[in-house]
Amino acid sequence: MKKFLINAMIIGMISIVCSACISSANSAGLTTSRWKLLSYGPTDNQIKAIPDIDTMLAFNPDGLVTGSMGCNSFGGKYRAAGGQIAFEEITQTLLACESNVLQQETQVMQVFSGHTRFTLESGILTITTEDGGISAIFYAEQ
Repeated sequence: MKKFLINAMIIGMISIVCSACISSANSAGLTTSRWKLLSYGPTDNQIKAIPDIDTMLAFNPDGLVTGSMGCNSFGGKYRAAGGQIAFEEITQTLLACESNVLQQETQVMQVFSGHTRFTLESGILTITTEDGGISAIFYAEQ
């Protein structure tokens, strides 16, 4: 019986360690690039990012996210695992912007609230709100 309990504890610890490895692997690609906005808005009717407007999104390995969607800078905390990202304590500057840039920024910022889903495939990062209604699509900066 004692040997059975020891084996069960070892198997339990291995599965915990392996699930952490899988979670890290799922989110590791987020931190390897700076991301540029490609499109945003309703998932089924994306709007192309405004050309010649500099956008940037960066996920730091230490759990901090920073970026700008064309005018204001933002930053906060994130936790990513298993295809989900939880954004926390996101703060943003409040500069005046051109109305079209402000509209883009406002809509994109909706995906940086609370729990979201993400996919990362062939250098394309898609972040979608928990309800699936709004997404922002980014490409890896070269």
